[in-house]
Amino acid sequence: MEEVFISDKEVETYEKRNDPTRRSVVWSAAAIAAVFVLIGGAYAFGRFGGSGASITASLFGGARENNPPAGGETFPLWNTKGANNTNGNIDHPTACEYESGKTAKGDTVLISEIAWMGTEEGAQYEWIEIANIGKMAASMEGRSLVDKDEQIQFTFPKGAAILANQFLLLARNADSVRKVRADFQYAGNLKNENEGLRLFDEKCEVMDEVLTLPPPAGGWPAGNNAARRTMERNLATRGWYTSSKVGGTPKAENSAPPVVPAPPLTATTMTSSAATDTPTSTASEAPTPLPSAQGTIVISEVMAGKDGAANWDFVKLYNTGSRTADLTGWSVRKRSSSGAESALVAASRLEGKTISAGGSLLLAHPDYAGSPPADVVWPKSYTLAYVNNAVMLYDPDGAKASEISWAEIPKGQSYEP
Repeated sequence: MEEVFISDKEVETYEKRNDPTRRSVVWSAAAIAAVFVLIGGAYAFGRFGGSGASITASLFGGARENNPPAGGETFPLWNTKGANNTNGNIDHPTACEYESGKTAKGDTVLISEIAWMGTEEGAQYEWIEIANIGKMAASMEGRSLVDKDEQIQFTFPKGAAILANQFLLLARNADSVRKVRADFQYAGNLKNENEGLRLFDEKCEVMDEVLTLPPPAGGWPAGNNAARRTMERNLATRGWYTSSKVGGTPKAENSAPPVVPAPPLTATTMTSSAATDTPTSTASEAPTPLPSAQGTIVISEVMAGKDGAANWDFVKLYNTGSRTADLTGWSVRKRSSSGAESALVAASRLEGKTISAGGSLLLAHPDYAGSPPADVVWPKSYTLAYVNNAVMLYDPDGAKASEISWAEIPKGQSYEP
């Protein structure tokens, strides 16, 4: 057998190649390099040709936490199921309680459309749209959306924002609505009757709200369950109407409000008493009340603003009875030119309020600063219009006790039937 000579250098090379420690280091370095290549490829695909939010979220174990999006980019899809839910590394505080806020101070961010009836695919696919009617982007961080029974308790997470004249879409347990990607998911459902939805700021003050109508009418102010037509909002008048489009307009401008003939004036007298910022309260001028459970409280005077103070609005209630009347359970609503009703003074604001016999109670916009001062103020985002508006008073049984409608109220003048 021929002898084979192996040099020392060859032995050293062989030992290095087969050393287990060295092999472990080499393979670890190769694995780390492969991971970075994978991450870089996923980011490039998401940035230039795919959904970067979902890919990077799956790689890093949670949705990204970043600044508000620009252009057509959407937010990561945060899925909120309950008040104390957190998702990944997102700071997601507890939602407000429905009764937390007692004073709505108004804002440029409003509830703009509600599919309380669901979609053509099913009643469970409800969705809610939020609009920013302001001229600047608005932070949504810490704001929350809560329904009356607190089945829905959604709090907008850290980094959430809405651009000027844009919309946010919240879908119930779904990632899209009519092929439009949702910005957020929420859990819980909206009832068709005896329901309410409130938008709170980060301090749990009511920014906006919408309520179902009191009995016997019941139900939401607008929307069609059978035809799956959503409830849309006129963002100028804040009134609600039924969408002209089946399925509504998720994350897009609402359909045009229906044209409704202006209601006739219900009185023949127009005075200028409010031009001096002083509502009148002459008992002999009080109108005859409509039949109601109480039969004594009526709307006796209305003002819808003046030059230089468009929100100088008030509604005066008058007690025609011979004894003090308790207003607990009563409420005031308004009707826009489209015919849609919406809340003006919720029953919670009249709880415990009374009107003495022959006396009056002044309800007003927070910007009203006339004399005498208002006894009760309504949410700042609610206003009356100079033309084609109406105000209705409902008693505790949900029956209409009084109504005033007008084709036009001149600026600076109050309207007395």
